Amino acid sequence: MILSCEPQRGKRTTALLCVAMLMIAVWIAAVRHSYPRSERWPTLGELVKSFIPAAPALATPFLLVGGMLSGSFTPTEASTSWPPVAS
Repeated sequence: MILSCEPQRGKRTTALLCVAMLMIAVWIAAVRHSYPRSERWPTLGELVKSFIPAAPALATPFLLVGGMLSGSFTPTEASTSWPPVAS
């Protein structure tokens, strides 16, 4: 597999279309099930406070893919050693 930094319009368009369709699906589900809306937007402090515990889980895909692409470890090594760290 050859990695390229050139723009790939087809893949980008497909990804944006997928994101848009998922947003529409979530909106339909929220309206259909009458999910409540938040009374106010969270403050920056609340966002940072909620992000800190989620940071390891959010970083895991980048660390795994980065480690495999850089040759630091194989997919098999990643699957056996990473879950204890992420949990």
